[in-house]
Amino acid sequence: MKILRLEAENFKRLRAVDITPKGCLVQITGRNANGKTSVLDAIWAAVGGASHLQVQPIRKGASKARIRLDLGEIIVTRSITPKGSTLTVENAEGLAYKSPQRMLDDLVGALSFDPLAFTRMKPKEQFDQLRQIAQVDVDIEKLDGLNKRDFEQRTQVNRDLKIAESQLDAMPAPSQEVQPVDVAALVDRQQELLVEQNRLQLVQQQRAGKERQAAALREELERIREAFAAKKAQLATLEEEIGASGDEADHLSDIAGDLQGLALQIRQAQQTNNLAAEVRQVESRRTELRARVQDLDAQSKALTESMETRTRAKMDAISRAKMPVPGLTLGEGMVLFQEVPFEQASSAEQLRVSVAVAIAANPKLRVIRIQDGSLLDDTSMQLLADMAQEHDMQVWIERVDASGQVGVVIEDGEVMADHQAEAQPPRPVSLDTMDALRRGEQPLQDIEDRGEKPVVDVRPYNPPTIPDLDL
Repeated sequence: MKILRLEAENFKRLRAVDITPKGCLVQITGRNANGKTSVLDAIWAAVGGASHLQVQPIRKGASKARIRLDLGEIIVTRSITPKGSTLTVENAEGLAYKSPQRMLDDLVGALSFDPLAFTRMKPKEQFDQLRQIAQVDVDIEKLDGLNKRDFEQRTQVNRDLKIAESQLDAMPAPSQEVQPVDVAALVDRQQELLVEQNRLQLVQQQRAGKERQAAALREELERIREAFAAKKAQLATLEEEIGASGDEADHLSDIAGDLQGLALQIRQAQQTNNLAAEVRQVESRRTELRARVQDLDAQSKALTESMETRTRAKMDAISRAKMPVPGLTLGEGMVLFQEVPFEQASSAEQLRVSVAVAIAANPKLRVIRIQDGSLLDDTSMQLLADMAQEHDMQVWIERVDASGQVGVVIEDGEVMADHQAEAQPPRPVSLDTMDALRRGEQPLQDIEDRGEKPVVDVRPYNPPTIPDLDL
């Protein structure tokens, strides 16, 4: 189904246009700001629904707008007022459809898809538009976002895992088992000996004092002969006491030796206990590191599994999607063609693929709209015309041209001239198609709609009836 006639009044920059397209390539030309874009927008406004109308669809100074699109099998009429728009869809017999927009939604594919605009989009925009056209049934962007988050998290987990493993490998295992010693008992014994030592030291100090006192008395005894008797008795007593304290001195020496030995034992016990504590601490740290290594390894594997699951879901969804062109697929936020980013393809290849996408996306209404057609050179225009002819598409293309000698010329919202090339002469059909026509398997109307014509009469042959003769 194609556009046989477009009529538009007071829509955007248009005053009144009446265009009957000829051939597969319909060029809308003229100077800038004269209504060329409005012609293409009128096609979409007629069939796309009221929600696609722009803020000011009515020409300035007019009270209403009207668009009429003759598609052969149906006629679409949209009337627009400041309060809204009304839609009427009639069949060839003039009967109106009860749900016109629903009927058009089923008919219209990706009429809003502009192949030339698609080639100039950023990779992410191309990705989003192709995803909509191909009807991918999962949120690829969300899956990629989750995979990116898990990838970053897994990177950190793997980094921590390597650090933990290196720490565990570098930590020496204990060479022998060390049993702790009861230091408290040794300290108690040490305190007892210290008390005894203090007592004996006091006794020793007292003995020293008595020795000094005895010496003084001996001197006094020498000086004072007359008091010899009394002092001699006192001296005897003191000497007796001094003799008794000799055993205490020997005991003091023994205690000092014991204290020295206990101090050595205590130091050794403390060193042993410190070593045992270090061994326990090392073993505890090794246990913690082993548990952390296992936990980080499990986290890394879980993240990897989640990422792989999402990737499989994305790839399955892409494989289920109906890509309009063989070799075209969706990568990481970009469109790929033949496994290469689409933006790296040549300009001709990009245009060819984009037009092929538009063709495949519009299986019922065989119409493509292209704005900014002035960007296409003669080679690209010929490529576009050839593809339109080959695939039986009608391409409406807007181009800036001041000569007034190309296509449908729009000036100040009206058609000033129509220089469309006459329709191409019918192409002869293939032999296979001829056979199909003869067998009645191919309707003749379909062939003529494609601009083809049988080279011979293919009407079914009915031999004449010969009457019986009485000879």
